[in-house]
Amino acid sequence: MILWTRLICLGLLLMVTSCGGTEDANSSSDSDSDSDSDTDSDTDSDTDTDSDSDSDSDGDTDTDSDTDSDSDSDTDSDTDSDTDTDSDTDSDTDTGDGACAYDCLAHCVSWGGTQMDGTCEGNARCCEGATIPDTASDTDTDTDSDTDTDSDTDTDTDTDTDSDTDGDSDGKSAGCGKEPGIASNQYNNGQPISISAGGQQRRYILSVPQNYDNTKPYRLIISYHQLDGNDIQNYNWDFYGLRSLSGDTTIFVAPNGQKNGSPCSAMSDGDGGCGWPNSGDSDIALADAVVAEIEENFCVDTNRIFATGWSFGGAMSYETACARPLGNDNGYIRGVAVYSGSSFIAAGPCPPQKKVAYFAHHGTNDSVLQYSGGVSMAQEFANVNGCSWSEPARANGAHVCTDISGCDEGYPVRFCSHPGDHTPFPDNGQAQNSWGPGEAWEFISQF
Repeated sequence: MILWTRLICLGLLLMVTSCGGTEDANSSSDSDSDSDSDTDSDTDSDTDTDSDSDSDSDGDTDTDSDTDSDSDSDTDSDTDSDTDTDSDTDSDTDTGDGACAYDCLAHCVSWGGTQMDGTCEGNARCCEGATIPDTASDTDTDTDSDTDTDSDTDTDTDTDTDSDTDGDSDGKSAGCGKEPGIASNQYNNGQPISISAGGQQRRYILSVPQNYDNTKPYRLIISYHQLDGNDIQNYNWDFYGLRSLSGDTTIFVAPNGQKNGSPCSAMSDGDGGCGWPNSGDSDIALADAVVAEIEENFCVDTNRIFATGWSFGGAMSYETACARPLGNDNGYIRGVAVYSGSSFIAAGPCPPQKKVAYFAHHGTNDSVLQYSGGVSMAQEFANVNGCSWSEPARANGAHVCTDISGCDEGYPVRFCSHPGDHTPFPDNGQAQNSWGPGEAWEFISQF
C-alpha cells in the first residue's frame, strides 16, 4: 500500500509543470527630464560727448561757439538658451524561473535560499530567503537640446553739431556782403546827403575807398568841423588830412552842424556860426543816425569807429566819446583824435566814465582855447583808461609827443605839445606839410 502511494505521488510530480511558483515581473520606469534655460542679455550703451568751444579774441571780439556732440550707443544682446532634456527609462523585468518545484529544487541553494519541502501550492516560494536574479531591461533616453542664440546689435550714432555764432561782436556791420543802398553818385564828390535825425532834416558828406569791397570791414571816421565851418569845408580839408593817409582803408563821414536851433544849410566852403551846441543831444542824435546808415549800407568794422575834430569839432569828438564809448549801450567809439579842444564848450555827459583810446595835440600859445584845457581833457581819459598820469612834456621848440604810461592794454593816451597857436595843422597851418595829420593817423591806424 505504501509503495503504491509513492508511485502515485511521483507520477503526479512528473505531470506538474508549475507548482505554486510565481513569475516575478518588475517593470521600473525611470524618467529624468532636465530642462536648462540660460539667457544672457548684455546691453552696452556707450555715449561719447565732445563739446568744443573756441573763442578767438583778436582786438576785434570774435566769438565761435563750437559744440561737438558725439553719441555712441552700442547695444549687444546675447541670448543663450540651453535646454537639456534627459529622459532615462529603466525597464527591469525579473523572471523568477525557480518558482516551479523542479527549478526550486535545482537552484534554491545557488540562489542563497533554504530548500523547502512541500507541495509549492499557491504563491509561496519553494526557496525561502532566496534572492531572485533580476533580468533587467533598461532603456536610457537622454535627449539634450541646446539652443544658443547670440544676437549682437551694435548701434553707433555719431552726431557732430557745430554752432558758430557771430554777431556784431566780430566787427562786421549789416552792410557787409551786399550792395550799398546809397547810390554811388551821392558820395566821393563833396555833395551832402540828407538824413533825418532827432526830428530834424540834417546832412553829411561821405567818402568811400575807391577799391571798396563789400566783403571787407572798413574803419569808419566821423570828422567834425570847427565853429564857422561846415561839412563841405571839412571835405575840402581832406577830413583833416587823414583821407589821403588812409590808403583806401577807411570810410569817412563829415556831419554838418547847426546854429540858432536849426540845421546849417550853406553850400559854401564854411558857414558862419555853424557849430555843435548839441541842445537836447540833437548833435549826438545826428552822429547816431549817420553811423547807423553807413553800417547798414557799407561793410564797417564796428570795433573800429573813431571821431576827430578841431576846436568846436574837437569838443564834439570828446563829447561823442563820453556819450557813445564802444561796449556801452548804443556805444561805438573806439578812439578819438582831438585838435585844440576844450571841455568847457562840450555839452555832453562828460567827464568820461568808460575807456576810449585818446589822442590830442594842442598849441602852447593857443589864443582861443587854453592849452591847459586841452591837457585836462587828456587827463580825464587817462584816469578812466587806467593810466598813471603825469603832466605831458611841454614843447619849447619842435613839437613833442608823450605817451602816458600804465594805460590799460588797447586804451592808450597820447598828447602832443607844439608851440603854435589855435590850428588843426601845427607848424605851417597847411595839411600838406604839417606833422599833425601824420601823428593822428599813426595813432588811429594802430587799431
